[in-house]
Amino acid sequence: MNAVIYCRVSSKEQVEGTSLDSQERACKDYAAKNKLDVLQVFTDRGESAKFADRPQLLEMIAYCRKRKPSVQRVLIWKVDRLARNVGDHFNIKASLLKHDVRVVSVTEPIDANPEGKLLETILAGFAQFDNDIRAAR
Repeated sequence: MNAVIYCRVSSKEQVEGTSLDSQERACKDYAAKNKLDVLQVFTDRGESAKFADRPQLLEMIAYCRKRKPSVQRVLIWKVDRLARNVGDHFNIKASLLKHDVRVVSVTEPIDANPEGKLLETILAGFAQFDNDIRAAR
């Protein structure tokens, strides 16, 4: 089975720190443990997840579309790396599912079962809540 990795940080400090490296490393470790071949890594550096028009995110979705059916998974470190808006999270996920690509958080137990779906919705909601609180401050 094949996968791509999507990593994102929103600030220059995170770009210059180790956050991107640790995200990518965790995703590659997950891929190795689960016998997934990583075809490509997409990284948005210093891009907010408030909006879904991030360059590498759009490139990753296009890559999955063009290479259907050779990509089956998108690995992310955490749900909030994909989006910080519930609507965007599920729209991105739906766009990928149209191409038979499933999103996998390598650090959170989201799955296709009822418990996993509930947890994913809660995590996406908390990501948006955190963003909304920061904006209000």
